[in-house]
Parts: sequence; structure tokens; C-alpha cells
Amino acid sequence: MAKKKGVGDLIKGITDAVGIRQCQGCKERQNELNVLFPFNKPKPLTDEQKLRVETDPLQVYNEAFNQNLTEDAFIGGTKIAVLKKLNKLL
Repeated sequence: MAKKKGVGDLIKGITDAVGIRQCQGCKERQNELNVLFPFNKPKPLTDEQKLRVETDPLQVYNEAFNQNLTEDAFIGGTKIAVLKKLNKLL
């Protein structure tokens, strides 16, 4: 079993167990909840990462939170949540 990254993965595990299939909206909520409520604490940003926050926020987020979100997950609410999390680290 893969390590759960956050609350979104926890909820997916529960819904999978009771037989609820995941739609695209569910996948987006899963990613957003993982970003908003991750199970791991972020690493402090380096000076170089702080400079890259505006140009490459997804990569900086992945580095700080030891995640592997892809561009596909970086839409809508997830993008906003990532930017808010990064701003808190600055």
C-alpha cells in the first residue's frame, strides 16, 4: 500500500473500501485536500527555492513537502492551495 500523503488519500481509501468509484471531481478534491492537510511537515525553503516560488511553484511545493504532484493535479483549487502553503513558508 502506498504511503498516504494527506487527508485526500485517507478519504479515497475509505471510499474505495466501500466501493465508491472516483470521478474527476473526486480526484481534484483528493489532490486539494492532500495539499491543504498534508501528513508531513514541510522542509524550510532555501533562498534559491524562495526565488523560484513565482516561476515554478509546483516544483518548489513538491520539494518542500516531499510530494510528487503533477501538472495535471495543479489546477483550480489545488493551485490556489499550493500557492497559499508556499506563501506561509516565505
